[in-house]
Amino acid sequence: MQAPLEPQTGNTIPNGRNTPQQNQTTQDKGIATPANPTAPPQGTDWTSDPIYQLVIGQQNLAIRQAQAAALTAESQALIAYGDPTLALAVTGDQNVATAAGANKASTLARLMAQNKQTVRDTNEAENKANLFYSSDRGYQLGLAQQAYLNNSADALSNVQGTLGSIGSNLLAQQQAAYQNETQAASEAYQRALQNPTGSPAAAGPTPASTTSKTTSSTAPPVAKGTPAPKTATAPYATPITSNPTGGSANKRQGVFAIH
Repeated sequence: MQAPLEPQTGNTIPNGRNTPQQNQTTQDKGIATPANPTAPPQGTDWTSDPIYQLVIGQQNLAIRQAQAAALTAESQALIAYGDPTLALAVTGDQNVATAAGANKASTLARLMAQNKQTVRDTNEAENKANLFYSSDRGYQLGLAQQAYLNNSADALSNVQGTLGSIGSNLLAQQQAAYQNETQAASEAYQRALQNPTGSPAAAGPTPASTTSKTTSSTAPPVAKGTPAPKTATAPYATPITSNPTGGSANKRQGVFAIH
């Protein structure tokens, strides 16, 4: 008994009653399956889409501008903080590190000057109280040192927070640019599917029109007295001329003109 066939493809429908040979699929038999109809033809370069290239250029420019702005903001924050080691580690620029160390109005420079003044004031106060060599002086100096350390830690935390905010803003701009590029790539790919050739010129020369050229049914003008060409409407070579007597001058041709 012949195995049943699929109505659309004509392939054998596998079932338990058929033999293994009858249950073979078209792939097992080596029959080529059609290519994915949603994929663009091989060789189609959707990345050359002009709109896609324009978007990529705009996003790359936006990223470079964002990076430059972020580096400028980081450099300013590090110079204001005043730690050359940290400035060099973050920016990799020795000029920024030098500027940070030379900034006499930086946060670290002001904290250090404040601490020195506090220590000097404490020593003078303890000396006036005749407590310069007492344990109270050591205690007061310890409090001043602890305040200096706390203020330095707060300043470091602040600059780290500033750097973190700058980095977060840069990351957000880079992610937005990446999303724009992804969207542009998807749209360019869809356009490649709809127009695989990319442009009308790429499709090759336009085929000649199949419409046949019709000849004019109007015969060319003929001078008076000139024999007319033989056509379907003029089977005789001699034209019919009028006769004053009411007949035709061409009776010998068997043609009569009725007036």
